[in-house]
Amino acid sequence: MVHRLHTSRTYSRCWEAYERSCSGDPDHEGRFRSLFRYLPPAAHILDLGCGSGLFGRLALDDSSFRRITGCDFAPNMVRAARARVPEGRFYCCDIRDFPYGSQRYEAIIASFLIDHLTARELSLLLPKWSEALAENGLLYLSFTAHKKSGFFQPDFADSPIYFSSHGLEETLHRMQSIGIAFLQLDTGIRWLDPFTPAKTYHLLGHSIN
Repeated sequence: MVHRLHTSRTYSRCWEAYERSCSGDPDHEGRFRSLFRYLPPAAHILDLGCGSGLFGRLALDDSSFRRITGCDFAPNMVRAARARVPEGRFYCCDIRDFPYGSQRYEAIIASFLIDHLTARELSLLLPKWSEALAENGLLYLSFTAHKKSGFFQPDFADSPIYFSSHGLEETLHRMQSIGIAFLQLDTGIRWLDPFTPAKTYHLLGHSIN
């Protein structure tokens, strides 16, 4: 993960501002809720880059039979997630070090996670995610359509953060190449800084392996 220590420290330091940014966006919550109709009531969900547990709380409020496992590399985010979702299990670690093991999940959520992964890192991690999915398991990816990789300062951050550029067609091809069939695409807008809007992509696929 490019500049991962700086990124981790920034998200940990600015977690409350990041949470306000997400919770103040009705589209953000609406996209999460739209996933629930695809999920079994007792689904085990892996939330990678779980932040402060916003998705986990929504998922369990929708069905208390679900199980949530989350991972984030920002310590204050993980502490907030554990407080918000005490029923869940949350790990503070880099996603590349997450112990996937033999556990299978009905859904893997990676909300704006790949913004901070290089193309090579994404290519290495996607097969692990595919392998960790149960039969017909769901993979949700959202990312920002940066024209090029570089440093930007979103409204929640107190310093610039490095974002990687990923193309839509390229990402779809990567998903399909590891056995993830495309289900749904949504788009939105995210402000990289006060003067730079960017399109966001929200992809949903399911395992066909």
